[in-house]
Amino acid sequence: MSDSLFGHAEKWNVLAPFGITSDFFAFNKETLICTWAALGFVLVFALVGRWLLQRPESVGGHIVVVILRSFESMVVQGVGRFHAPYFYYVASLFIYIAICNALVVIPGLEEPTKDLSTTFALGVISFFYTQTEAVRAHGPVSFFLEYFKMPLTLFPGGKITFFTVILAVFKGILNLIIGCFSLPLELLSKLSSLMSLSLRLFGNIFGGSVISMLLKGAASNMGWLGQTLALVTGINLIVALFFGLFEAFIQAFVFSTLSLTYISMVLQSGDESAHASHASPEK
Repeated sequence: MSDSLFGHAEKWNVLAPFGITSDFFAFNKETLICTWAALGFVLVFALVGRWLLQRPESVGGHIVVVILRSFESMVVQGVGRFHAPYFYYVASLFIYIAICNALVVIPGLEEPTKDLSTTFALGVISFFYTQTEAVRAHGPVSFFLEYFKMPLTLFPGGKITFFTVILAVFKGILNLIIGCFSLPLELLSKLSSLMSLSLRLFGNIFGGSVISMLLKGAASNMGWLGQTLALVTGINLIVALFFGLFEAFIQAFVFSTLSLTYISMVLQSGDESAHASHASPEK
């Protein structure tokens, strides 16, 4: 197997001329080239799609409309309503990841998503976008309270007496203790979504690359007979179509759907917290 498959490809360190040789600042050349190739395809598809949208009567225009409506349906099913920013976000994620995954069908190119750095970067984008939407929807105070849990109400009855003040102080101390314990647990819970998205996409694409290379290597080691059988049976085409196209779109769909699901979860959690505060016995 090639060294690039296991992350030992040629590195490019832009800070090396300044004496900084740490691997932290080094780029995988193959991943970098393939990423820019994917961005080039995204630009081409965007321009072609825009041109086709101006001709909705054509077959291509109809296909583009159907694709855009499918993204609209994903947003409505995910968050319960259509919201344009979520539509742009999910569509961009899906198209970019699908193109990255499918680059392997082009000779000389590899999937940028088989590099953990790429999938981790996508997970970071999804994580921070989700948290930003939570702050925008519910405010910074509610967002902070999602991490720093304070379940005890200080004055549940609304009456302030000497006894309720003493009890409120005791509850406040308990709230601080509970919050200090819940904060790291909630942070780990939120960060687990980032790791889940990153490792799931990386594992599936990397595993597909390994299987493809094993099958190709087995056919090559069998000599002309193995290559002839692979050509006649169409196994090479089947492997290329499955791991290059089918799995590419499946993994793009899974990543974008899960990202939308996390957004829906933070929106619903904030709504439930607000509803609970309004329903508290202060009436």
